[in-house]
Amino acid sequence: MPRAKKQDLCEVFGFAPDDLKPKCRNYWERGVCPFIGTKCTKYNHDKSIVYGVCSVISSGEEIIICPKRLYAESYKTLRDVSSDAFGYLPLYLVNEVKGLELVKETP
Repeated sequence: MPRAKKQDLCEVFGFAPDDLKPKCRNYWERGVCPFIGTKCTKYNHDKSIVYGVCSVISSGEEIIICPKRLYAESYKTLRDVSSDAFGYLPLYLVNEVKGLELVKETP
């Protein structure tokens, strides 16, 4: 069946919705986010369905709707943006459970 052109899912669990490769289907079946390596956090209200939607197409443009990809590769994207904006500074993450945690950095 042809995919809708103007409004559609672009990525589900990090892959095209019609991708049938075993690696893709493995993430889908387990409900795991490929960017953070743990269960996707986007559920329906009773938590019986994991949505797994990473990006959509709206008006012909791809739009990221889940920020988890920013956490991939030990926060590489956030570190790169921080470095471009502020120069090299340590990147700290505030974790509600663990308090303040320093993310490992490589200059």
